Amino acid sequence: MNLQDVPVTVDLELLDAEGKPRGSSQIALPARGHLARFLDELTWSGAAYYNGTLRGSVTAGQQLAVTVVGVAATGFWSLPVIVQE
Repeated sequence: MNLQDVPVTVDLELLDAEGKPRGSSQIALPARGHLARFLDELTWSGAAYYNGTLRGSVTAGQQLAVTVVGVAATGFWSLPVIVQE
């Protein structure tokens, strides 16, 4: 969710279990807007099979609220979000 009154572009990167980049994508969030998507609903450059970490970044000073949820046949769960500055 974009917490600001201006649009924000979020850069996404898929990292494998060893921390190596596997693919990248971008999403545009309108001012005060939000987006809910499964990873396979986004367009990725360079990604095929993925098992690892999703990293998102924005320009310094921009503010977002993030929730990550996993879904499987046995139920769903939330995943931790770590903020790095």
